Amino acid sequence: MGARKRGQSSEPFSSARFFESLPVPVLVTDAKGLIVSWNGPMTEAQQTSAVEALGKHHSEVFSLTGETESPIESCLASPEKRTIEGAKIAGFEAPSRLTVAPVFDDAETLEALVVTCEPEQHKEELEEL
Repeated sequence: MGARKRGQSSEPFSSARFFESLPVPVLVTDAKGLIVSWNGPMTEAQQTSAVEALGKHHSEVFSLTGETESPIESCLASPEKRTIEGAKIAGFEAPSRLTVAPVFDDAETLEALVVTCEPEQHKEELEEL
């Protein structure tokens, strides 16, 4: 087995480990809106485990209060990044910055959406990243 170069991992990159390491709630959907990743902070905020959320349509386990159209559905229909300041997310104590970012494959086809929720109490943590 060859020696590893600096910066190389012995394991392939794992997006699940990456999202789990973030201090803010994150969910990832596929191009149909089905949840494929749900991190620990999202579990705490929504009181729904990853086991319960994975494979379900995002609308079954994640919602905004007071919004007429889901920004996740909007992004699925027209894939461009969306950010909502002061979003009122069901299950969250404080308003949050909600960001929905599309991920494309090499052919520029929508592959996934990454949804981050940044509650006010996490602003300082995120600024340190």
